[in-house]
Amino acid sequence: MGEYRFKPSFAEITVGGSGRMYRPNTAGTIFKDTADVVITNWEVGGYVGVEKKVLGEKLRVAATLRVDKNENFKEQYSPAISAVWMPKPEHVIRISASRAVRNPTLADQYLYYNVGRAILLGNIEGQFEEGNDSLITLESFNDYRNTPSLLEGLPKLDYFNVDRIRPEKVITLETGYRGTLWEKFYLDLSAYTSWYTDFIGYLIGIDGSFDEGNGFRSPLQVYRVAANSTQEVRTQGREHRVELLPPEDHLQRELQLQPTGFRGGRSDHPRVQYTAEQVQYRLHRARHAYPVDRQTGSGLRHQLQIRGGVCLRRLAAVHRPDPEL
Repeated sequence: MGEYRFKPSFAEITVGGSGRMYRPNTAGTIFKDTADVVITNWEVGGYVGVEKKVLGEKLRVAATLRVDKNENFKEQYSPAISAVWMPKPEHVIRISASRAVRNPTLADQYLYYNVGRAILLGNIEGQFEEGNDSLITLESFNDYRNTPSLLEGLPKLDYFNVDRIRPEKVITLETGYRGTLWEKFYLDLSAYTSWYTDFIGYLIGIDGSFDEGNGFRSPLQVYRVAANSTQEVRTQGREHRVELLPPEDHLQRELQLQPTGFRGGRSDHPRVQYTAEQVQYRLHRARHAYPVDRQTGSGLRHQLQIRGGVCLRRLAAVHRPDPEL
């Protein structure tokens, strides 16, 4: 894996690539590597990205293209484009569109694991695709065995095929806003929607044969086969975060931070009697663990003001969002 960035006069360019080689050895306990069968699988990928700032660096536009190749599948292309607009340092608006690919895992391709009630099967060989074998749906098999005569139940059996596994593709649109309003409210809003094709999952079916003369069946085997969805799958979501920011002088007023700061490791404020260690512990409980300067205490205000986001009792933190994403 490697990456290189260079900055010509017109933009910033990033190029990189990666590669992997898989050689599992399960001796047939999980994968189909029994006897003299050796499983190997390699994949490589490369990408290039261009980023440019325009309009006095208020608008940042980026475009990338990635190409991936797995030993068992055709090369897949993943383009993406994004834009970040900062009309002011305290306001950031972003929008992006991208296409991504997920190759089937080793388990999706080579799994062969008998769990007793069924065999979990990878599907790189297409054992049950059209032209090879087929499976019976569980529902139709229940209808078959619930008929008064097994011979009468044969027409109820519903057979289906499972195409060999393919890479999963997704297209995603995302937009968001982050900033401070009236120096009192910090907002972080985002929303996305994604469309999946060839979504990777599994299908369950029964393999077996039936005597057309009397309707009796031969020994049956249930399989859970890795498979792609034949329908488009759509997901969407949003995230909203709103914080009320205390006044600029709130922390100074409540903690009474003087040049001497925490005398003997304790605040001078008569109503806020927390040691420096207790202050850090309470902030850590709120997932904001910041170091406390035991000598002056001024570092506490500085750290909280930059990182911000919590208000515990009379301890306040003022958030100033970083204009960069």
